Amino acid sequence: MYPIFPRISVLLFAILYLSCGKLDFSNAGDPKSQAFFLTNLLRTLLTPVPSPVICNTTTRWEKSIGNGSFLVYITDAKGLPNEDIVITGFTTENLGSGKNFNFSETIGSAPFYNGFLAKLDGKTGDIVWLDYLGEVVNSSRLSVKLFSNGDIGIADDVITEQAGALSAKAAGLGSAAFMVVRYDQTGLRKWHTYFDSSDLNNSSAFEIDDLDQIHLFATLNGTAGHQTFSEFPAVTNTSQGATADTDILYGIVNGSGSPIKQTYITSSGSESPLSTARDGNVIYLGGSTTGNMNGATGHPALGFTRSFLLKIESNQSISWISYQGPGGSSTNGGVETLLLAGNQFYTLGRFSDTFGSPVSPFQGIAGSTKNYYYQKLDQNGANLWHTYLGSSSSLPEGFPIPLLYGRSNDLVYSTLLSPNAGRYTGLGAAETGTGTGGLQRVLAKIRASSGAYESVAFETNDANPQKTHYTILKEVCTGKVIRGERILPDINDSARQNFKLKVFPSTELP
Repeated sequence: MYPIFPRISVLLFAILYLSCGKLDFSNAGDPKSQAFFLTNLLRTLLTPVPSPVICNTTTRWEKSIGNGSFLVYITDAKGLPNEDIVITGFTTENLGSGKNFNFSETIGSAPFYNGFLAKLDGKTGDIVWLDYLGEVVNSSRLSVKLFSNGDIGIADDVITEQAGALSAKAAGLGSAAFMVVRYDQTGLRKWHTYFDSSDLNNSSAFEIDDLDQIHLFATLNGTAGHQTFSEFPAVTNTSQGATADTDILYGIVNGSGSPIKQTYITSSGSESPLSTARDGNVIYLGGSTTGNMNGATGHPALGFTRSFLLKIESNQSISWISYQGPGGSSTNGGVETLLLAGNQFYTLGRFSDTFGSPVSPFQGIAGSTKNYYYQKLDQNGANLWHTYLGSSSSLPEGFPIPLLYGRSNDLVYSTLLSPNAGRYTGLGAAETGTGTGGLQRVLAKIRASSGAYESVAFETNDANPQKTHYTILKEVCTGKVIRGERILPDINDSARQNFKLKVFPSTELP
């Protein structure tokens, strides 16, 4: 139930209180003062009541985006309170007129990708409106977040500049800037802005908290001394990295697009942000690092890339950093996918060596063959379990892998492709399916309580040259799932891709 009747009671009380005398708003910061009481009372009354969330779990539809002659890649999807869905992606195909800005590159001119945001009708999948962001850099991780009132936020490294920004793009054409945009649900662009650094390294992430603060995480080269955003106040700490190292620059922007503060997340090695999650006003960041960041020790193999997960409190301080991975000299690691469910974390990454006591052991030759690893961490970043999925063959590269938590059965779902040489190995009775050949479509189901594989099902992919796989699998609201299928008409021609989206009840998950 939404707080309508309590607000009426507060309003009646306020009328009685305010009619008793002269208003005094001095000393509003003192919790014991009348001004403090009045300020917070009025703030409560003026805060918009959120719209009720509509979630029709019987809705089913399929919709294709793109014609397959050019490149259309959908990177993220998010449910809106009114049951509609917003998606983000990049394209070399003109998908239609933009709400604020149109397609701005030559059609089919990869790798000059136009970023885009589109709103889909939640009942049919039809495009209600779309808008273009210009040429994007960090295209494969372009994501969408929501503000507290249902407004839509998007951020990415971009090359081209669009008119009307709060802060114009200072860098010349061909140099990247960090673009942040806020839309309402009708597609009206409330504002967009650019933040500049000559050291941007084309890898970024962002999140929005319950106070509508936007948390930006950008990778900086050391070429110009890890140059910070020129539009922000001075950075609050010092980079520890050398010229050849990368740092993470963490910036905070308010809901109106104004920068608040910036600080380094840094070590004597290199860091990169890969994934985020939020819990109210607490932000979690996953990524990769070769060193101990911001004084937090525990990196298992200094000088080599390992995974990290860190927690940022509501006051923007980092309360803990958790490092995960083997202690050897393998060079792989990073929290590529991060899922927060029930105050616990599920992550996915890749390692070429083993560590700890995995539920399913490492496959292939340690130190040379990469395996996927799935991991569950508690609310303090401690390892609860981890398990490997691999073989003696190389993993397919360049294929994002989603994670979905099944509320009804306590299973973690993950969709991926098999190696070119065939199936993953060492699965025992969990291995199932009739799939044959290379690049089979794989559905892994993992017991969230133990990390054991419930099943790993293999399905034959399309006949050559076409291949498909599922890169999006997530709940758009409780009980309803969206799945994104990436279609490559010719596996050897990455400039031709399109997508098929499917919405269905979560009870129909296999």
